[in-house]
Amino acid sequence: MRIAIIGAGYVGLVTGACLANLGHQIHVWDTDIEKIATLRAGVCPIHEPGLERWIPQMQYHHIDEAPEFLFDAFYIAVGTPAKLDGTADVSYVASAARWIRMQQIIGRVQIIVIKSTVPPGTASAVRMIVGDDFDVVSNPEFLKEGSAMADFQEPDRVVIGTVEGKAPGSPFWVVVKDIYRGSGIAQCKFLSMTNESAELAKYANNGMLATRISFMNEMSRISNKVGADIDDIKLAVGYDSRIGDRFLNPGPGWGGSCFPKDVSALASMAGAGVGGTICYAAINGNRDQKAYIVRRAMGILGDEPGHVCVWGAAFKPGTDDTRESPALSIMERLRSHGYTVTVHDPVARVNIPGVTQCDDMYEATLGADLIIHITDWPQYRTVDWGKVYMRMTKGQGVVLGKRTVFDTRNVLDPHAVRQFLKLERL
Repeated sequence: MRIAIIGAGYVGLVTGACLANLGHQIHVWDTDIEKIATLRAGVCPIHEPGLERWIPQMQYHHIDEAPEFLFDAFYIAVGTPAKLDGTADVSYVASAARWIRMQQIIGRVQIIVIKSTVPPGTASAVRMIVGDDFDVVSNPEFLKEGSAMADFQEPDRVVIGTVEGKAPGSPFWVVVKDIYRGSGIAQCKFLSMTNESAELAKYANNGMLATRISFMNEMSRISNKVGADIDDIKLAVGYDSRIGDRFLNPGPGWGGSCFPKDVSALASMAGAGVGGTICYAAINGNRDQKAYIVRRAMGILGDEPGHVCVWGAAFKPGTDDTRESPALSIMERLRSHGYTVTVHDPVARVNIPGVTQCDDMYEATLGADLIIHITDWPQYRTVDWGKVYMRMTKGQGVVLGKRTVFDTRNVLDPHAVRQFLKLERL
């Protein structure tokens, strides 16, 4: 099939690459001239394992360029950032719908597939924009940054929302199912529902995961207060078959492009006459965890501001995405308290006034009093701790007796670290 994708961001490019892998002819439109030039040069603008090799297999166009031929489907994969009141901004979705409508492609089955995360009612609003010549299917993405290609090719489920709802024989449902032909995805994984259910399902998914993380982070703070071990708590809870052991790891808080805006939007929906105590609690718990990490760090160093090295800037390993990363908030707060801050990340770059980014993780530790391990990149688990110790002790302003590693992921080898340095864990 010929498929047009509006939006050359993370979702649009991953979706396009995976559809190209199924043999479809993919054309991608975007408003960013520089990004289009980069993609046309065969360069991937984001770090996502497996994506780069598929970039040259797609065609790229600026939004001002009209399609030269007919398409079997249009995918909307634009951003839906949070507005000041926490609700989702769907103006880019509306703009994409108007652009599609302007193409005036008459006389064939015309389908619009919404991949963007949108609040319930958006598909209906898009139908009002495009008119009767099109129908709108909700096919939300459930991609994890760092493993998005695999998530698309081997999904837990494929949600398809249509105006007919639970009617998998409808022509538009069949078109979307045909797009996945040859993917090897089992029939039982295709879930048919209404547009509104499909739209809300994505928010519910992210809300549930974020809430689990916030809950376990609160348990980590309680564990530290009462002298318990959060890893033991996690083990005991995870053995319960009703709960399972996924998303129970304590950490510095959740971030990225999805959780913050989606949980905020979900809380806004719930707050509009439904009550949103759980969603708001997850958001507040996430904020509290980042503040807690800073307090712990300051407690380790005492009253004299010193040099803090942060390992990891991306919100998770496998990506260069720093949007809403806990590392950014933590570094900014430490700088505001007068600490010297250096940071290392294998792929992500930061731009925080007063924070020095180092290309080598050992260089970042030179003269540091404290290392805060934030992003669980694999190279931080295989560190030469003797080498780290030698660099930390070379600084002129080292607070004696305070050379410490604060592992906010509880994944570093305690025995290896403690041969040379003090270790704090969540």
